[in-house]
Amino acid sequence: MAYYKIGRYRVFYSEDRFMEVNQPFLSSLTAHELISMKVLGIDGKPDKNALKLQTIHIEKLQEDLKNLPNQDFIEKWVEFDFRNEKAQDVVGEILVDYFDIYKNGCIIDLRTFDDQLNNDFTGENLSFPTGEKVRLQFTLSNRQNFAQRLFKRRSLFNVVMDLKRIKIAKGVLADFKIETDNQIFQFSENVEISSKG
Repeated sequence: MAYYKIGRYRVFYSEDRFMEVNQPFLSSLTAHELISMKVLGIDGKPDKNALKLQTIHIEKLQEDLKNLPNQDFIEKWVEFDFRNEKAQDVVGEILVDYFDIYKNGCIIDLRTFDDQLNNDFTGENLSFPTGEKVRLQFTLSNRQNFAQRLFKRRSLFNVVMDLKRIKIAKGVLADFKIETDNQIFQFSENVEISSKG
């Protein structure tokens, strides 16, 4: 799920947070409405129930920003701390949001086309939409001006990450760490990778 920008904060919207906010509304829908709910219809316009979900998210976050002390809002909505299987499930989304914020790279699926089709069939794509192993491709930030991008050589490096080995994903979207059983990745404006032990 994409993050929300509320005030000066970026809120990572995990499935748990999504369900906490939306359970009452989702419970009120019929089975047919749930199945047919879509972000965009055939005409390119959002479904009315999808629009309602979007409104519920934003209203709840704005209400909490207004009513909660800053530190409570940060702890409830901005910070995240996922462990083991939960960390493995959400880290792909966290990384997509990270790359969206800093514009410094992307996630590349390392599976063959046949593997992707097989994973669709077996349902593995629900947990790992980009596969269990991904390549993180880093470039110079796109925040440079046009002339700098045109005449400077863009540095590039790649790191392969095995999502099944992740133990911890903790921090905020602009500054977080991911720990595997043998490495620590620190993501902020800069990226640091170190070995454990």
